Amino acid sequence: MFELGGFVRSYILRTRIVFTLFIVFTLFLTLYGVFLPMEKEIENNLVENFNLVAQTKTDTFMSTIDKNIQGAKSLSSRTVIRNKIVEYMNGEVNFDELRGFTEDKYLDGIHVIENIAYSVRIVDQQIVSEFYGEQYVATTMKNYESIEQLSYSLAIKGEIYCLEVVSPIFDENEVIGHDLVGFCLNNAIDSLNTGQINFNISSNKTTGNQYGSYDNIYEDDSNVYFFTPLDHQYEITISQTKEVLFKSRDHLTKRSIIYIVLAYLFMFIIVYIYIIKDSKKKIRDLSIDRDTYKNHADKDALTNAYSRLYFNDFIKNHPYESGLLILIDLDNFKKINDLYGHLIGDEVLKAVVTAFKSSIRSDDLI
Repeated sequence: MFELGGFVRSYILRTRIVFTLFIVFTLFLTLYGVFLPMEKEIENNLVENFNLVAQTKTDTFMSTIDKNIQGAKSLSSRTVIRNKIVEYMNGEVNFDELRGFTEDKYLDGIHVIENIAYSVRIVDQQIVSEFYGEQYVATTMKNYESIEQLSYSLAIKGEIYCLEVVSPIFDENEVIGHDLVGFCLNNAIDSLNTGQINFNISSNKTTGNQYGSYDNIYEDDSNVYFFTPLDHQYEITISQTKEVLFKSRDHLTKRSIIYIVLAYLFMFIIVYIYIIKDSKKKIRDLSIDRDTYKNHADKDALTNAYSRLYFNDFIKNHPYESGLLILIDLDNFKKINDLYGHLIGDEVLKAVVTAFKSSIRSDDLI
């Protein structure tokens, strides 16, 4: 009887040891075979989403800069007041007559340009007309007299972010004057500071450790950064704290640990129901979010045509494919914007793209 009792106790002890080792082994497999890879996959999805959002915000900001540059260019190309400069150069009118003729017409042209902080028209090193808005901070443009093609630069003046454009005025390829135009970029930057993602223009160069295989994403102990150079001095810096970026991952991690403990307490049944299944759903949701952001980056919001980013990716992904590339320019499109306004111009662009889409094959791209 004693021997049987000792055998039972020994059997129970061996069973407990085997069961404990089994739990430890399966827990190890769960941790390194499921939990950690899942956590890394979620982190990669979150970083990829951040990358797509940052690229979209960068493209939006660059579109704003291009629109401002085109606004300055259009200001210098207005025929009526340009012809009056030619008359002044030919001695047909004096400088006071040039100023009197130019001022109202010049200001009318300025008021249709968005984000303009100041504009100065200079002819023969004299100011013909000038405008200074509420967000004007002293111009930093110098030696403009030698500039014979449109140029621009960025400047940070206190809390004001400026785009400064020097737009030469031409008459038969001869420079007869200059427009010095400054734009305030603060509104554009503020509109991109959404969703706890910080968008900023900085003269600080890239710091931190490169994240994974991304060329333009870096990290430090607290933040993840997206960098894009603007010129030799400034770069776009888009950042988000790791606490916010990985909040869903961290939340999922804590909850999964609880589920794992419960799963082993209830003979591993809860593992599949509350951890594996739920985690797969989270990964699918994150993948859907990533696809949504990618679609925003791939499509132009106005016309729904494919974007330049999509075109670059398509070329990169089809290096050996042959095909036909057609570049189309809308003649006199500026006249539509000048005559009817940019909203009508937008409708024209959408109508043109719609017409193109109805005239191409199913495998062609616009």
